[in-house]
Amino acid sequence: MTGRITAALAAAFVVLCFSGIDLHAQIGEHDHADPHPHHVGDAHAEDGCPCPMCAKHGADEVHGHEEEAPGGCSMSAAKKAEGKPMQCGMMGKGHRGMPGDTLRHGDHGHGAQPHDGHAMWMTQLGGGWHLMGMAHVFPAATFAAPFSSDSPLQRTTLDFPHAAIMGNVESPGSRWVFRFMPNFEGLTMPDGEPTFGGWGEGFIDARHPHTLLHEAMLSWNWWNAPGGALSISAGRGFAPFGTEDPMYRPALKYPTNHHLSQILERWTVNLSYLSDAGLGIEVGVFDGDEPEDWLDIGNYRNFGNSFSGRLSYRFGQTVAGTAPWEVSASFGHVRETHGGHHEDVTNLFNAALRHDATYGFGSLYGLAEASLSDPEEGEGYFSLLGETQLRLGAGARHRPFYRVELATRPEYPRDAQEGDGFFRYDHGVHALGATRWLINTIGYGFEATRLPVSARPFVEASHHLVRHERGPDRLDPENLFGGSSFWSFAAGVRLYLGGGPMRMGTYGVMDPMTLSMREMEMHDHPMMHEEHEHHPMPHRDGHEHHEHEEAEAHVAPEHEEREEEHVHPEREAPAEHAHPDPEAHEREEEHEHPMYDRAGTQRAMGLVVRLLDDIEVQRRIHSVPEYHEAWEDDGVQRQLAMLREMHGDDAPHEERDHRAMMPDEAGMQRAMGLVVRLLEDPEVQRRIHAVPEYHEAWEDPAVQEHIAMMRHMHEDGEDGAHQHQDSSPHQH
Repeated sequence: MTGRITAALAAAFVVLCFSGIDLHAQIGEHDHADPHPHHVGDAHAEDGCPCPMCAKHGADEVHGHEEEAPGGCSMSAAKKAEGKPMQCGMMGKGHRGMPGDTLRHGDHGHGAQPHDGHAMWMTQLGGGWHLMGMAHVFPAATFAAPFSSDSPLQRTTLDFPHAAIMGNVESPGSRWVFRFMPNFEGLTMPDGEPTFGGWGEGFIDARHPHTLLHEAMLSWNWWNAPGGALSISAGRGFAPFGTEDPMYRPALKYPTNHHLSQILERWTVNLSYLSDAGLGIEVGVFDGDEPEDWLDIGNYRNFGNSFSGRLSYRFGQTVAGTAPWEVSASFGHVRETHGGHHEDVTNLFNAALRHDATYGFGSLYGLAEASLSDPEEGEGYFSLLGETQLRLGAGARHRPFYRVELATRPEYPRDAQEGDGFFRYDHGVHALGATRWLINTIGYGFEATRLPVSARPFVEASHHLVRHERGPDRLDPENLFGGSSFWSFAAGVRLYLGGGPMRMGTYGVMDPMTLSMREMEMHDHPMMHEEHEHHPMPHRDGHEHHEHEEAEAHVAPEHEEREEEHVHPEREAPAEHAHPDPEAHEREEEHEHPMYDRAGTQRAMGLVVRLLDDIEVQRRIHSVPEYHEAWEDDGVQRQLAMLREMHGDDAPHEERDHRAMMPDEAGMQRAMGLVVRLLEDPEVQRRIHAVPEYHEAWEDPAVQEHIAMMRHMHEDGEDGAHQHQDSSPHQH
């Protein structure tokens, strides 16, 4: 036990050295924080804006461009250089944040999503390359309760699972991405983690330690492939098959189907295509041999003897490759050799339906999957699994979950009848038979602290009901375990450093971390990097639409003239009507409106911008249909974009020509209506008074005066619109 704790502390030290997080600066005093921070991603972020544009090019450089995307960045160059955790949350049209703190971008339809995890640590490597990553460990105690003192399952352990570091090294534009994930479970839990019903890689009723080289995949991404995006990934990691790895799913204990639903830690070459319509196609060729131990990296000698493929479809609002609904089907042909003596050839099948969305009560995650193995020799195994999690309360911190699984699993000759040997078997031997398991797991997690160091304590309880499926009588649960019904309990804390959980098992254009970075870049600077020389500006979904661009390029000149005449008549106004001195004209406006207070206006609008970018307010917007409908309106988004441009950072606003922005009156009225309703919403009010910066601004009399003026303007605008409708003749 002492050795495990020492190893875990050593792993944590390595993690801290890797991440370079200044914990005092992150979670210490607020006195030195930006007085007008952009609250993005994490509700308690102190580092201002984390957008990768500032991370890659420097805040000063990005902010120096007039064409900067709305919703600009407030992260200083100094913070960028220090390599602080960067909370990505640019909330423009294509960047809608949800509860939690994961990067979520894009727009492929309707339906709001939650997210759970990514404020991601990032630092610069030079030449536009950057490194982003995180680390974690989940110390947990397991209490097995078969209620029989002579049962070999009776044990209590303290383990440190998932001691690992994850990182992406990305080139400009995410053309090249190297994913790496060293895993230290061989040090922190060398005897495995008690997981009744689990099996694989020489461990049974215990989960095996992952290998030290858990992932090392290099991806080349072609973002402008016809109709979507294409990537080629090669290295060690996941073959394209099944569902996401259970590491970041709600329950700590892995399901029985782990080796039926994922093909992991293989040397593989994967080809992935993600279409604009949400269709994903992945194929892979790999070595089918499983690793023999946690240091084994030699399972490449039979590369090419196995292959797999996965077809998936996403529908609803797709964000960073994840949609509210996703359906997938997978096939794998795996040829595994054992000591060069014999081969096992198995066909694997998996079908899954995944849901992840925000509702009025909070957010809901659900997964239903079926897995089946069909070996060339002998009988196979199956699994039917369903799991769900609710994310409730302020910041989605309360997270109850439930999982049920009905599965068969192989039974092997065990190394011993009791002790640690009971949980081990020879990886190269054939199974004796099978048992059938019905496992119900219920638990509760809570996000106690936010990133950069996020502590998420949890408890879970599992009930196992086992019966003999096939094989000799000694595999009967009464003979094997001393009973057929027993419990296990686990309690611990998930510790995340620098970043939160993400979906695992995909690479390249299918990888959520890469997609988040790419979509953010294309939203902020759509013409950036080498692609702008050859490709048009991307559409909202992050992919190019050439036909649309060409159609716009051939608009008739007379149509352009009519648009100019009717939309912007002031451009045709006689010269004598133009004011010769804009600054004098502005002073006249202030004189005509003695209540006008520029500083108060700026502070009020700054508060509005921060609220619109706040993750909790975003959740509220997408949980109320009236708000969500207004938010989706293009005219509203244009007005909010201009609002961010005018009030979204601390640049000298006197230098900006606000009158040149030509606001759309109808869109402005709808945007103002949304803002007014949000400011009066009880949930938003609670959020305002819960965040000191918001509360301080709200209590400013000048801010309240401007908000009252905004309400009156909105009411007057609505009255005028109604009067116009009443006076308009009816058309038949």
